[in-house]
Amino acid sequence: MAKEKTIEKVSYNIELDESLRAHVRSWKLQRVGWVLMLLIVVAALFGLCGGGPLSYRTKTANNDTLQYEYFLRYRGHAQLKLQMQHQTDTTRVGFPMAYWKGFQVEKITPEPFDTQLNNDSIVYFFKGVERGLIQFYVTPENRGTTGCKMTVNNETFPISHFIYP
Repeated sequence: MAKEKTIEKVSYNIELDESLRAHVRSWKLQRVGWVLMLLIVVAALFGLCGGGPLSYRTKTANNDTLQYEYFLRYRGHAQLKLQMQHQTDTTRVGFPMAYWKGFQVEKITPEPFDTQLNNDSIVYFFKGVERGLIQFYVTPENRGTTGCKMTVNNETFPISHFIYP
């Protein structure tokens, strides 16, 4: 007769350190993480990273309106829109030189007929901009916060930006 093969039963006595409180704490931490991620996505959709209602700023002086984005991306595209409401023969738009050191001007529409340097500022001259739109297309060249006081026909528009890396 053939010998029967038997399988030896091994009894394990494993002590698991199960802590229900640790699991509950982990689940709560997960929920907090999910809520934070959801808040970040919602904030990004509303413009915290640029391009939404939280990012756009509007300044008005003498019924002229300047619209620009507060949150920008380094080397991303941005624009400053100046909507003119008053009729003048020549419109003067001035920026401090320090402001332009942080930006590269890609295009200005309409093109200014003259540009001058006055007391550490650049002044652009436009003809025939009655109730028209002047747009500056720029690219940020620095990171962090920056700003200036832009002048339009002796009216001041404070501008500030936060530029993401």
